[in-house]
Amino acid sequence: GFLDPKKVSLVILDECHQATGRHPMAETIRIVKKLEQELRPRILGLTASFYAGKLKRKRDSEEGRLELELLLDASLFCPDVPNGKQQEFKHVTWSEDVTSSEAFEAAFLKEVQEGLDTMAEKLGDAAEMKDFRRLGMRMHHVVQQLGQQSLEVYVKKCVVRQLKQHCEELQQIQQLPVEERSNVEKLLQKLPLLQELTSQFYSHFTTRPCLTRAPKISAKVEKLSHIILKEQDEGGTGGSKGIVFVEQVCVTEPLAV
Repeated sequence: GFLDPKKVSLVILDECHQATGRHPMAETIRIVKKLEQELRPRILGLTASFYAGKLKRKRDSEEGRLELELLLDASLFCPDVPNGKQQEFKHVTWSEDVTSSEAFEAAFLKEVQEGLDTMAEKLGDAAEMKDFRRLGMRMHHVVQQLGQQSLEVYVKKCVVRQLKQHCEELQQIQQLPVEERSNVEKLLQKLPLLQELTSQFYSHFTTRPCLTRAPKISAKVEKLSHIILKEQDEGGTGGSKGIVFVEQVCVTEPLAV
């Protein structure tokens, strides 16, 4: 559906630091700002950090803040929280392993693609769905971030379930192009076959040189596990709670397992 911006009185953006470049948030605000001043809605942007990406120079922070204020036509405001617990941030490091190298990525993607091409031949038109074509990059992300054990979990238990969920969500979009809708329906019909193919693929893939070089558990996960166990010990009988943020959805289930 479509919404007339003249009928909007307030626009609220969560994680508004992402409103840069061609991001949908930024594009939405640009549309709103085309209205005459008296017709524009109020804008409220919320974020814990006003800068998106890695901060390399102090000047980047200043420029990022200015660009965000100009785009949102607003001023940055950070309220004081009385009697609030002072938060402490600690930078944690870990040793990089072989999966972080460009050579490993190239070799991994090359060998994965061979297996995906074989699956694509058996899936036919169903393999044209772009989510299937992205599987190689997602597998690399899992093995790089979590390690070899988590890749097995992802391939055998998560790929089909996540694709099924995404396909069902796409089916709810009324304006989905006919060709894409057709590919979605074909892939849904062939999910049982895909489950069989992914299990066969991983059994064969475990013998490939690039995967045998990957650690069973990544150094990052080992460090994370150490931090969590330490927090649990220090939490005493009351225990402790925490939130782990991930870059891509594909690592959530393997990390939980």
